[in-house]
Amino acid sequence: MAARVIFDFLDPAAIRAWHSIDDVVMGGRSRSRVGGDAQDGMIFTGTLSLENGGGFASIRSVVGRYDLSRARGVRLILRGDGLRYKFSLRCDSAFDGISYQASFVTFGDDWQDLALPWAAFVPTYHGRVLTQAPPLNPADICSFGLILADRQQGPFRLAVRGLLALEGDGDGEQIAAPDPARG
Repeated sequence: MAARVIFDFLDPAAIRAWHSIDDVVMGGRSRSRVGGDAQDGMIFTGTLSLENGGGFASIRSVVGRYDLSRARGVRLILRGDGLRYKFSLRCDSAFDGISYQASFVTFGDDWQDLALPWAAFVPTYHGRVLTQAPPLNPADICSFGLILADRQQGPFRLAVRGLLALEGDGDGEQIAAPDPARG
């Protein structure tokens, strides 16, 4: 499967371009961190808490210019813990705005090569699916993120070795189907 590297998380500089944003911004008590190592790449880990109306932990890349207009979607090389995560895309540099999200489930302790086509992404705001939002424009993508929510209380760990732009015909890919109910 043809792909162009966006972030190679085996490079520590790529990991430093990401930061945590948890429900503490609204009074919650979830805690996450982003770190890494030479074998697993970037590691998103922490504890999701539902206390004080909380319920999400996330990491986000720095704002940049990622013209993915020639791509069919994105590809993640990851290893999870059996939980459902969301991968998000933002098309403006505002801290709080529309996020295009695709849900996926990780397999416990197995590496996955996961393709997320543009059709898998739904527009959301604060976790709610938007019915009146502009469609995703891959040419305007300016940041990426990973989110754990959906009332999955407790510890979590997601390792990501790479984020790539999907190019080519896609034969043999593990495609994640859109999950509009989950956003």
